[in-house]
Order: sequence, then structure tokens, then C-alpha cells
Amino acid sequence: MVRSKMRAWYVAEGAVGHNVNMSAVYEGTPELQKISENAIYGDATPSGELHLQGIDIGRVEQQEEYYVDLIPGLNKAAPPESIFAVHVTKVFRSPPAKPGEEQYYVPQFRFNGMTNLANATLYMSVRNPSAIAMLDAEDTYLLTIRKAVGRRPEEEIILRAAEVDKARALVPGQTWGGTEEQLAAYIAELEKKLARAKGF
Repeated sequence: MVRSKMRAWYVAEGAVGHNVNMSAVYEGTPELQKISENAIYGDATPSGELHLQGIDIGRVEQQEEYYVDLIPGLNKAAPPESIFAVHVTKVFRSPPAKPGEEQYYVPQFRFNGMTNLANATLYMSVRNPSAIAMLDAEDTYLLTIRKAVGRRPEEEIILRAAEVDKARALVPGQTWGGTEEQLAAYIAELEKKLARAKGF
């Protein structure tokens, strides 16, 4: 299985079902990025984007985070916690790296899938050698989406708590360049990320 953690940044009702756009989660301090589930530019798991059109998926919430999994093979049953699943086919894989460029080369993949009413397009950039090997070995996958819940490692929780404390110490007009309302929204977002890391 190849997994990417993505945030739903666009959710809108379409002519049929919902349209949803997601992108890989990369945010926070450099320390947080090093231990994030997606790591830096897909060192651990893929970066990329997922576009869904015409899906009956009202449970997806804008700005919430989700696991997007690719499970190799046909006739796979979706895990019970999945909120959406569709079989997809690999339709693009970038050419191999040229000699001398292997260190900087990041393979690109694209997958397409369709149900009776919905279609899905997944773009991925992958550095992890084992993930690349799996994506090269198969052409058909079950794509599943489920909410990214569960307690994260203590190291991440400590770093996120430090971010909240640092933000609470900011003073509008002095150490914070925005308005008081903007600072409150910033703190609320950091508190939400901390709660998510604690598994709430």
C-alpha cells in the first residue's frame, strides 16, 4: 500500500454529487516537516493532488485531513472505515532519470478512475524507493479515502504544543503584524492541529 496524507481544500456541490480537491499536507516548522507523515517532498510517502468529481461524499469536510491509500490489485474490498473507494489505473509514469540525475530525480505518476457517476484523478510525486517499486509493479489499484484520525507520536505533539504557546505570546502591533482577529484565527488553527495530533 502507498499512502498520502491530504487536506481537502475545496469541497463544493456540483450538478451531480460533490467536487473535491485535496493536496498533500506540508506545513509547520522544519522540525515538524521532518517528522510529518508525508515528510519533505515525499521522502516518506507521496506528495501530490487528488481531484474528485460527481461523488456522493458529503462527509468530506473542507480543511480536514484524510488518508488517501493506493492498494494494489483488482477485486480488493475497501476497509470499513473508508468513506470513498474507486478502482484506478496508472495512466502515466515519468521516464527514468538520466545518468547523473538520480539524486534529484522524483518520479511522477498519474492515476484515473471512474464509477457510474464519479471520476477521480490522482497525481503523485514519490521519492520512497519501496513505494516507487510498488507503483511500477502494478497498473491497477483500489484508491480509498478515510479521515486521518489517531494519536501522532509524542515528538510531534510536543512540537505542536510549542507552536501554540509561541503563538499565544504574540502581541498584535508588536510581535504580530496582523490584526487581533487574524491572530485569533491563527491560534485557533494551531490548536486544531494540536488536537488532531492528540487523536481528537
